[in-house]
Amino acid sequence: MGITSVPGGNLWFTEFGASQVGTVTTSGAFTEYPTPTANAGPTEIALGADGNLWTPEYFGNNIARITPAGVVTKFALPTPNAGP
Repeated sequence: MGITSVPGGNLWFTEFGASQVGTVTTSGAFTEYPTPTANAGPTEIALGADGNLWTPEYFGNNIARITPAGVVTKFALPTPNAGP
């Protein structure tokens, strides 16, 4: 599971086994978003310079972008079974 903080203090995290990305606010409210690929196994998560969050889908062979509003988009990797 990966975790990162964003400006304002909220935390974003990955749920490898549940194939979800979640956020928790400074007041303790949790929200979870499923990855675009079932059983993707998101691992780490990082805040990009574009203000979005990025996570590799280990089993999905994709990189996923999550907007601060929770919109998830996947980008396929050109190498099969890359295991990002």
